[in-house]
Amino acid sequence: MRKYLFPSLDDPLILIPITLKKWINLFNELFFDKKLKFVYLTENLEINQQIDDENDILNIHVFKVNHINESYGIKVENKKIGSIVYSADTRPCENVKKFSKNCDILIHEATFDDELLGEAINKKHSTTKEAMDISLEVQCKTLILTHFSQRYPKVPKINMECSSEMQEILNKTIYSFDYMNIPLNLINELPRYFTILLNLLEKTF
Repeated sequence: MRKYLFPSLDDPLILIPITLKKWINLFNELFFDKKLKFVYLTENLEINQQIDDENDILNIHVFKVNHINESYGIKVENKKIGSIVYSADTRPCENVKKFSKNCDILIHEATFDDELLGEAINKKHSTTKEAMDISLEVQCKTLILTHFSQRYPKVPKINMECSSEMQEILNKTIYSFDYMNIPLNLINELPRYFTILLNLLEKTF
């Protein structure tokens, strides 16, 4: 799908748990003419990749999160894009907080509505409020919520009559959708349209 949607992009570098090495090598041989590039994950893996010149380095940090075995979050840093952290599937955990401290963009899962905290705990996911609480604690500049349960026709419910702290988070929050592509130069502008987007979704669905 990525190749179809963005044919001009370079081949991706795929990060994958080492426990899947045999399977992915077989998959690579059977289904791809051009071999894909893989990096096999270990806890606290760090990758430094030169981009355009010797002073332009892309730093990638991989860290364990609280989900099933071999679940990892990732932090990407570069002087042009700043710091971007993706929690992946997880319960709120210290590693996510550690690596997302003062980051520019935190992409955090919000699988369950706040009323389903028990289910979120049992299935090792996060609620919307938990993701927002982490955003407040780490003081990220922008929060992108993702990985909503399929039980929701649009996005999880959120209490718009909330504390001033939660309102501060709402003012820098974006809800993601499948295949969403956000230009980084617009990332700080989008949260202000959040309420408009929610109202549109209410009328559409």
